[in-house]
Amino acid sequence: MEAALVTGTLEAMVETQNRLLKMVSKRGKGRFYAISPTGESAMARVGGLSQFAATRIGMAGTAANRRALLKRPRGGAVRNLRDAGVHQASAPGDPPAPDTGNLRKTIQLAKPQRISKGTAIGWRIGIAAIYARALEYGYRRLLPRPYVKPVLAQMRTIAPRMIRNRLRLNGFRAR
Repeated sequence: MEAALVTGTLEAMVETQNRLLKMVSKRGKGRFYAISPTGESAMARVGGLSQFAATRIGMAGTAANRRALLKRPRGGAVRNLRDAGVHQASAPGDPPAPDTGNLRKTIQLAKPQRISKGTAIGWRIGIAAIYARALEYGYRRLLPRPYVKPVLAQMRTIAPRMIRNRLRLNGFRAR
C-alpha cells in the first residue's frame, strides 16, 4: 500500500511541477519597456524615453513585430525579448512574465517524504531564484504576482483524486 501511496504522490508532484512551469511561462500582460544594450532601463537612463526605447517599444506592439525582434539582423535568433532589448512586464495579480527563464529553471520539487509519524506523505517546493518570494508576495514597490498559491489551490482538489486512482489501480479500495 505504501508503494501505491508514494507512486500516487509522485504523480501529483509531477503534475504540480508541470502546472508551475506552465504558470511562469505565460507571456506578460503589463506594459512594454525597453532595455538598453548595456542592460539598464532606458527610462532610468534618460529620465524619459530615448530614441532606442521608443523604437524598441513601438516594434514590440504586435505579435509579428515581436517575432521580427527575436531575429538577429545577420541571421540567427535571440533567446528572448530581453536579448532583443524589450521586456513586457506582468500585470499585478498575474503570474510573473518570463524574462530570462531563471525563475522557471530554479523550480524544484523534493521527493515524497513523511511529514510526521503518521501516514502523511508530502512533498516540498523549492524555488532558488532570490526574487521568487518578492514576486509571490510582493513588497513595498511591487504588487504581488502570485504563481505558487494558485497552483496549490488547484492541486488541493486534484492530488487526492490522483492518489486514490493510483490506490485503486493497485487493487486497494479507496473512498
